[in-house]
Amino acid sequence: MGVSVATLHRDDTVDFVLVTRVQSFMVDVTSAVSERRRTTSPSVGGGGSALSTGLLAVPAAVLAGSAMTCAAIALDRRLHQMSYYFFVSLAVQHALMSITVMLPGVHVLQTGM
Repeated sequence: MGVSVATLHRDDTVDFVLVTRVQSFMVDVTSAVSERRRTTSPSVGGGGSALSTGLLAVPAAVLAGSAMTCAAIALDRRLHQMSYYFFVSLAVQHALMSITVMLPGVHVLQTGM
């Protein structure tokens, strides 16, 4: 079903037929997406799929990088300066973001809930 360009009248209102066709198209797309979600089973983390492993690798890499940044600044006395403390605060913020946002996001993507 092709959607044509809107015809404008003198008072710049969109043609009612076009609006109806676009609404009908959007309803068809929405119902097709809903049907697909119901018929396909999501890959749960226990399935061992490559996508699940890849999705879990991102928050794990963020946590590892944040831990290494904090450890490097804590262990090297030359890095005990105010500007490097800013990097520690960013690393802590990234670690917290990884735990509170990315891990639940991975769960939602895997289970669909």
